[in-house]
Amino acid sequence: MNAALDLRTVAHALGGKIEGDHVRAAGPGHSQRDDSLIVWLDPDSPEGFRTDSKAEDDWRLCREYVRAKLGLSSWTPKPGAIERMSERAARSPKPYSDLGLTGAGYTLAATYDYRSDDGDLLYQVLRYEHASKPKTFRQRRPDGRGGWFNDAGERRVLYRAADRNKVAHSTIWITEGEKDADRLAGLNLTATTAASGKWTEDMARQLAGYDCLILEDNDEPGRKKAARLAKQLSAYAASARIIRIPGLAEGEDVSDWLDAGGPVDQLRAWASSPPPLATRGDHPAPSWAVPFKWIDPAAIPLRAWLYGRHYIRQFVSTTFSPGGVGKSSLVLAEAMAMASGKPLLGIKPVEKRVRVAYWNGEDPFEETMRRAMALALHYGLTPDDLEGWLFLGSGRDAGITIAKSDASGALIIEPNVEKVVSEIQTHKIDVVVIDPFVSSHKVAENDNGAIDTVAKEWGRIAGKTNTAVELVHHTRKTNGAEITVEDGRGAGSLLAAARSGRVLNPMSKDEAERAGLETPYPYFRVEDGKANMSPRSPDGAVWYRMIGVDLGNGVGIKPSDNVGVVTAWKWPDPFDGVSAADLLAVQRHIDGGHWRENVQAKEWVGYAVAEVLELDLDEKTAREKAKGLLKTWFKSGALVVVDALDEHRKSRKTVGVGRWVEL
Repeated sequence: MNAALDLRTVAHALGGKIEGDHVRAAGPGHSQRDDSLIVWLDPDSPEGFRTDSKAEDDWRLCREYVRAKLGLSSWTPKPGAIERMSERAARSPKPYSDLGLTGAGYTLAATYDYRSDDGDLLYQVLRYEHASKPKTFRQRRPDGRGGWFNDAGERRVLYRAADRNKVAHSTIWITEGEKDADRLAGLNLTATTAASGKWTEDMARQLAGYDCLILEDNDEPGRKKAARLAKQLSAYAASARIIRIPGLAEGEDVSDWLDAGGPVDQLRAWASSPPPLATRGDHPAPSWAVPFKWIDPAAIPLRAWLYGRHYIRQFVSTTFSPGGVGKSSLVLAEAMAMASGKPLLGIKPVEKRVRVAYWNGEDPFEETMRRAMALALHYGLTPDDLEGWLFLGSGRDAGITIAKSDASGALIIEPNVEKVVSEIQTHKIDVVVIDPFVSSHKVAENDNGAIDTVAKEWGRIAGKTNTAVELVHHTRKTNGAEITVEDGRGAGSLLAAARSGRVLNPMSKDEAERAGLETPYPYFRVEDGKANMSPRSPDGAVWYRMIGVDLGNGVGIKPSDNVGVVTAWKWPDPFDGVSAADLLAVQRHIDGGHWRENVQAKEWVGYAVAEVLELDLDEKTAREKAKGLLKTWFKSGALVVVDALDEHRKSRKTVGVGRWVEL
């Protein structure tokens, strides 16, 4: 073990925090908000530490990630070493410790024993609560020496399994958690559940012949869990029915219903006659299969595009970009173009004017105002252009969190969604821009299911309010490689849920050379990465340039703020200002001469082009213009490379006239 290695060093290298005897930090490839990686010191390990991942990342990847962060050389295992380490880890489970939780302010609120039918303690589920954070759960099992191992082991059993043998009837209530099962047991009802909601086939078989009544929690994860469990139990149980308790608020369960005065006799009555199932909002589910009926295609309403082929009513669109390129300035400029009805970036809004709400979840409100006013100054906008049409917001002042995670998975926060919808309806907003998407939720970025839930909730908001919703998302680091929409940070389900996706890339050094520019900054391009509802742009990338605009807000010796503003920029066209007559003049100039195709040659044909068109080839833009013209003229056959005799009567490749241009 490295003698200098300690928890403080590990925490600093990983950007994590110390929790008791270990460090919690973001895992490899995860957001910095993530803390799925666990590292603790181990003098018996070759590296001096061991890792664990709550995100189930491969342990070898985690180990090499930590080694790299600590500046250690890469470890090359000997033949069979990985297999032996895996076997040793399986034979030596980790001891249980909750010091990390208690050190973070959590307290143990309840302990739930999972026992065999004979009463032997197999494992426990422990419930921890915090004054300001969501509850969390841990599992442990006896180590046979008076201590605990940090898992539940391989054998899984039903909670309160022995209760099945204490009653003569065959009805059993299934809850989502141990607390609810204990509550029902206290009312002389036979109840059970599974640790973390994970039901094995063996556990399902233990309920063979029982009438299973599944009490559904009133939220989207609860409904999904109940449906999956009913399907699983139906293969073994005499019956498996879902009990959806009427009148529950979002997120409530049977214990909440009992606390509100729900009578236990009503539960017993539902055992024989359960309440009818209803969909979200207690409305009957509409038929999802509608018979096809032919209609006149001309009668189908047009898609409601609002700006180019990106913003569209009732759908989610996405913009993917690395930091510092210009995405916030771009989407704000587009918002102001739609609000004012003016083609600020060369794109004319489809509808004359629409109301747009731009919300920045990272910056203070005054920073967004700086950007907005810089755009207004540059493009000559007036109060009449924006007031009553543009709405701004900051996550620093008013957050928009429509989803969070709990022990059961992603949970939509209905009151917050209703608040968003209410704001849209109150101000009659047509376009909502969320910058960035990650600030609108508190679920794991790498959880595809959770991100899918959040993205589709934004889609439901778009559909319900007839708005276009734009979600701006960061990309992961690609070490200088070209960025695509597939490089969005975290799970890929955001892109899957969007109907239009585009990506921003800064100009490369090679592109700057070809454009005749001294530096690639501050240019960037935007390209379609996903266009489900329209063909991709035949012109390829759309280019932009960031410029500085002085706000004129300097005070005394303090200079004014200079704010970046996005502007449309056109890739240089070598044929700008060049006519067919110019080509004819070039052909006449090189005809019979000894011009060479090689740009390094003294007789490069580009010099002939420069003489005719009066170009200064010492300027990059002029040199690239000559190259571009020659490339096209060679391709069209106006110029050709032929064998000719030089002044020494030797054969050499020279540039000649192919097809003479006709005026």
